[in-house]
Amino acid sequence: MPERTSNDFEGQLDTFAVEANGTPGPVKANASNAFIPFGLAWDKRGQLIVANAGSPFVTPAFQGSASSYSLSGTTLTPLFNESSEGIATCWVSITSNGKYAFMDSQKSNNLSRFEIGEGGQLTLLGTLPTSGPGADTALSSDSRYLYVLDVLNANEHEEALIDSYSVGPEGGLVHLAKTDPGIPDGASGLASN
Repeated sequence: MPERTSNDFEGQLDTFAVEANGTPGPVKANASNAFIPFGLAWDKRGQLIVANAGSPFVTPAFQGSASSYSLSGTTLTPLFNESSEGIATCWVSITSNGKYAFMDSQKSNNLSRFEIGEGGQLTLLGTLPTSGPGADTALSSDSRYLYVLDVLNANEHEEALIDSYSVGPEGGLVHLAKTDPGIPDGASGLASN
């Protein structure tokens, strides 16, 4: 669980052991290796991949990044941190084969593509524009399609829309379509089946 603004915005990641009856045990606070950890997801190797919104104390502010961590018990060990080339990177989705991560950014209207290595290495494969500030991402169950919710005055209509992309075998993305901007801009979160 990310604590985005703890430790003067450096943030921390909280982990819990789950008891046999399903209840969480005591919290273990783990240091973040980048400012404002936000969205997170596990890859197939049990590594935690985190989208970081970036520091508010540098110019330009909120330079986003992607981080990876290994887990032992409830202890997270930082592995890698790589620039997302986005501003306020917040959401992450990982393909079902665990090879690729996609992150969207709230302030730069772009989507970052990463390859995830066996040891948690993160390689930025490039960025693509989105139709507005990102508010979440979701992959179809077969990871063939990626959906991005864009909000906060998307297309200057104070509404939101969803971009859809096809996902190639090497983590490439091709924009397919976008919905009409008829979703209220208070929308938050996205799920796909």
